[in-house]
Order: sequence, then structure tokens, then C-alpha cells
Amino acid sequence: MNPSALSPDQIELLARARELAAGPVTKRAAEVDRTEQYPWDNVDLLKDAKLIGMTIPKQYGGQGKNWLDAVLAIEALSSACAVTGRSRVAVSDRVHLDLHVAGRETV
Repeated sequence: MNPSALSPDQIELLARARELAAGPVTKRAAEVDRTEQYPWDNVDLLKDAKLIGMTIPKQYGGQGKNWLDAVLAIEALSSACAVTGRSRVAVSDRVHLDLHVAGRETV
């Protein structure tokens, strides 16, 4: 993606996701693949980096970011570890879908 088409916040988000992907996520990727264990430690890293709950509306405790923001994080993380990238989707975007697509507030 052409960084000049991104907002300053999106450029910062992408840099944060890429840094996480290049460091601890990459270190664990082969082990995650080999052991087929869910990378809960990586999920904790995603929480700390505020890469979870991005598309959940603010009134429900999320960040209220848009789908492009989410895709930037998913793409950067998945380039290092597909399971971790998918984890970001599973952990937070499911709530967004329930709220906006299904029109309900309970999961």
C-alpha cells in the first residue's frame, strides 16, 4: 500500500503492527506452526499494542476505527504469522459483526 494514501494515524498504526510482527510474532511463528498451539501470548501482545477491539464502537469499549485500519494490522501481522493475524480478526471483529451486521448487542 502506498503510505502517502494513509492518514498519519494509519501510518503510525501500520508501523506499530509491523514492529510487532517483525519482533515477537516472527520469533514464535515457526513454533506456532510446528506445535499447532494457539498463540495466546501473541494475543496478549496484540492487546498491549491496542490492535484488538479496533473496529468495535467506542460506546462498547472499542476504538471505533474503520475496516482499513483493521486490514492494515491484519496484513502486517499475517505476513509474520498467519495464526496471529487471524487471531486479531477472531478476537475483535466477531463482536463488530454482531453489533453491526446482526444488529444485536449480545454475542
